[in-house]
Amino acid sequence: MTTLVRGRVYRARPSGFTDDKFFVVVSNNNRNRSLESVLVVRFTTSAKPAIASIVEIPSTEVLPGGRVVCDDIYDLYEDEVKADIGALSAKTMAAINEGLKAALSLT
Repeated sequence: MTTLVRGRVYRARPSGFTDDKFFVVVSNNNRNRSLESVLVVRFTTSAKPAIASIVEIPSTEVLPGGRVVCDDIYDLYEDEVKADIGALSAKTMAAINEGLKAALSLT
């Protein structure tokens, strides 16, 4: 029973992290409303290889530039969230969907 929403970017500090990071919720909202946590993938500005599970984020997004690492999936609880940054566009979420498919070897 969380109010966190798919496609929104949050600044958070999940268990095991020493500082705040940025994450986008990738679990579906029906699941999100039913469970205590959401599934998220993290943002990074570090250089990463050009592989299908790493999605470049356009400069027009709420958290511009950088990339989303769809291989790094975490549980995030509402009390770990520090700020709601905003929603990603449908086009960027479609790219993240493709990155998740690549990371999980889904067709």
